[in-house]
Parts: sequence; C-alpha cells; structure tokens
Amino acid sequence: MKIAVASQNRHTITEHAGRCRKFWIYQIAQNKILHKDLLELPKDQSFHESPPHAPHPLDDAQILIAGSMGQGLRQRLAMKGIIG
Repeated sequence: MKIAVASQNRHTITEHAGRCRKFWIYQIAQNKILHKDLLELPKDQSFHESPPHAPHPLDDAQILIAGSMGQGLRQRLAMKGIIG
C-alpha cells in the first residue's frame, strides 16, 4: 500500500493539500513501513495547478493524508480510487 502525506515543510502535515508540492510517500506492507521517500512536485503538478483528468505522480497512492482538502480535490482523488 502507498500512502502520501502532504508536508510542505517536511515536518508537519500541510493544511491545504491542493497547493502542496511536497509529499512524504510511505510504502506499507503487513502493517510495517517498508520505505519512505519525499516527492517534490513542480508548481504545475500541484493539484491546484494540474488538470483533474491528467496523469499525476500521486495516482498510484491508495491514501492521501492532509490537514484539509476541498470537495473538488476529494472528487478528483475518488475518481482515481484514492482515499482522501
């Protein structure tokens, strides 16, 4: 399982997921963290800037954790099978 955590400052969970460009990516298996990487997106790939139906680097995540997200982003994630 892949879990993405919005963390613009790399230390805390970001409140506004749509504008966030840094995400901690956790690979989880059998309730254990196998791997943790920082994904840094260019501005045009933030959820706010990128088209909703375009491929996105977080498309293969199963869960996105953020302090908050708008209804539009929730719908966008749901279309791709991501729990937000």
